[in-house]
Amino acid sequence: MKFNLRASCITHADFKYHLSKYKDLAVPETLEQRRKAGDAFLEKPEVEGLVDWKLKHGAYHPTLAARVASNTSSAILTTTRTAFTNYSANLKTSGHTKALTALTTLKGIGPATASLLLSCYDPSHIPFFSDELYRYLHWEDKRDKGWDRKIRYTLKKYRALYDRLQILRLRLEHESGEEVKAIEIEKMAYALAKGTLQLLGPGKGKKEGNEEGEEAQPAPSKERGKDEDGEEVQPASSKKRGKDEGGEEVQPALSKKRKKTPRQLR
Repeated sequence: MKFNLRASCITHADFKYHLSKYKDLAVPETLEQRRKAGDAFLEKPEVEGLVDWKLKHGAYHPTLAARVASNTSSAILTTTRTAFTNYSANLKTSGHTKALTALTTLKGIGPATASLLLSCYDPSHIPFFSDELYRYLHWEDKRDKGWDRKIRYTLKKYRALYDRLQILRLRLEHESGEEVKAIEIEKMAYALAKGTLQLLGPGKGKKEGNEEGEEAQPAPSKERGKDEDGEEVQPASSKKRGKDEGGEEVQPALSKKRKKTPRQLR
C-alpha cells in the first residue's frame, strides 16, 4: 500500500476517492425509524440478513448462519433492545463495550458480528470490526504487516481498532471541516484492500511489501488462531491424510523400492 494512503497520513481527498469505490450496505430502514421513536431493536430476519451480508463481505464461516438462526425471535429482539439502550445511556463512557458484551450473549454473535449490528444503530461513531479495517488501521505496526495479517476477534482487539479509528476520524474532520463517519472509514479500508489485492493478482497478498520494500512477515506455523467466537483453531498438520469424495481417509501411498539388478546382487 502506498505510504500516503496509510491511516497516519491519508488526506481527506484520498479518503473520499477510495470511499467512492465501495458498494453500500443496505441497513434496515426500520431500525432508524425505531431509533427516532426511542425504542430501537432488531428482529430475527434483520439480523440474519446482516449476517448473510457479512459472510459475503468477508471470510466465510459455514456454521455461523445456522448458529445465529438457532436464536429465538424473542431473544434477538430483547438482546438487541438491551444493547442499544445500554449504548445510548453510556455514550460518554464505555457504552459501546457494554453493548457489544450484551450482543455477544446471542448464539453465533461474536465481537465482529456484534460490532456490525451496533454500527447499524450508530454508523457515525461505531465501526464494523472488519478484517480490512483492522489491518488498515494497524498497517504501520512493526510486525504482521499487510492485508493477510492474522486477527483474533476479541473485545480487546476491537477496543484497539475503535481507538485508532477515532483518531483518524477526528483528524479528517479537522482537515476538511466535514463530518466523517466511522462506517465511511470502514468502507474506504475495504475498497482500498480489495483494489490492492486485485492489482496484485490471486495469491499475491501474503508477500505484499510496503513502500520501503519490506516484505510482510509470515505468521508462525504453530500459532493457534481463533474464530469469531474466541474458540481456538488448531493449526493444520503437515502430515495430513487426504480424503476421498466420500470423506474417508486415504492412506498415503508407500514408496516403491527399486528392484536390484543381477549386477547389484553380486
